[in-house]
Amino acid sequence: MLFDEWAADQDPGFKEFFYNELLPAMKTSGKTVIVISHDERYFDCADKILKLDEGQLITMKNEHSYYRR
Repeated sequence: MLFDEWAADQDPGFKEFFYNELLPAMKTSGKTVIVISHDERYFDCADKILKLDEGQLITMKNEHSYYRR
């Protein structure tokens, strides 16, 4: 599943639900989930973080601690 800035215009309560409950539930059920987001508050939810600059991959991290809320 691909979510491109899907939670960007959602209210704060739904963003919490989306990142902390819905996405983990999808992962648990075996879904591959790709989330495109500029919201650094939720980067620690990711298994992998890919950072692009002008269409070029400049960073790839696997650590959950790469960004902190």
